Amino acid sequence: MSRPTPKRSLMPREHGAYGQLVLPAAAALIAWPSFAGAALAVAATAMFLAHEPTLVLLGQRGARARAELGVAARSRLTVLGLIAATTGLAALALSPIAVLYGLVPLTGAAALGWLVLRHEEKTLAGEVLAGAAISGVCFPIAIAGALEPAAAGEAWTAWALGFATTTGAVRWVISSHKKSPEHAAGATMLVSTATATAMWFFGATVMAMVSPLFAAAWALALVRPHPKRLRTVGWTLVAATVLSGALLAAFA
Repeated sequence: MSRPTPKRSLMPREHGAYGQLVLPAAAALIAWPSFAGAALAVAATAMFLAHEPTLVLLGQRGARARAELGVAARSRLTVLGLIAATTGLAALALSPIAVLYGLVPLTGAAALGWLVLRHEEKTLAGEVLAGAAISGVCFPIAIAGALEPAAAGEAWTAWALGFATTTGAVRWVISSHKKSPEHAAGATMLVSTATATAMWFFGATVMAMVSPLFAAAWALALVRPHPKRLRTVGWTLVAATVLSGALLAAFA
């Protein structure tokens, strides 16, 4: 007897992106709590969850997925859109300045959308941009909690550089085993440049907060575990992100 075809899911497939959204947002809410920040976090989560239904409706998951899931994707997109709009308006009423600054990471999300339409979201540039745009939710959340915009921007940039190093390290691990030296060189350069940039521009406190991500990236680049162990690699990066978030919340 043939096995039944597994039912396709409308949840985002990019598992690493969950941590890039949830952990910076949670750390910002814990360090600088506010009702407006909570509303922004819900709105950002709804927009993130809308990613997969949008791709299905655009046909980027294939004609079969669109035929099978088109109705469900449209319904889910409608619900998520209403949630994002409602919570976004609530945040606007509670903290207009935070919502205004929230437009900044949305520009990165728009650029990411352009790469998605070009089927380039899985490139090194696309994954780095995704990490920066998704983690950018911490920026308006922190401002809604009365953090100065410059300090909130510093925290966001630190997150973006931390995720850039881990992205480069993972791609370096994969490409080195596939013997793709040009990709490995680019990923290694990214890890080195992001680390150096963070050390140059940020103080010791901010560097200490995101040091678990840099440490994990360099450990992966040096050890180069086999791609078959990517699940272990993923959980290692989750642990590093959790630790960075905990340090940010503790020392903010």
